[in-house]
Amino acid sequence: MVAENAKRAKDFLHNVTIDTFSAICKTSELGVISMNIQKFIHLHEEIRLRLLVHILRSVSGMQHPPRLNSIKLLDAQICSTECLSDRTHTEH
Repeated sequence: MVAENAKRAKDFLHNVTIDTFSAICKTSELGVISMNIQKFIHLHEEIRLRLLVHILRSVSGMQHPPRLNSIKLLDAQICSTECLSDRTHTEH
């Protein structure tokens, strides 16, 4: 029962991540991914982290996901006000 619940939760989070990617990200013909930073920073932390993993794996071809600490640091940098003030690209 617990494993079944965990699988349902994992499937749900995966689907939300993919839907969110479609909603706030854009992939160019060359494979460059841009994202709406303002929408990104308002997402739940879990979805932000999963979205970053999805993006990094998509562009790098990594078989294994990046380490959680690295993803958390990247998320913090993206969401920081210092980083946002330096951004010139906010697609969508």
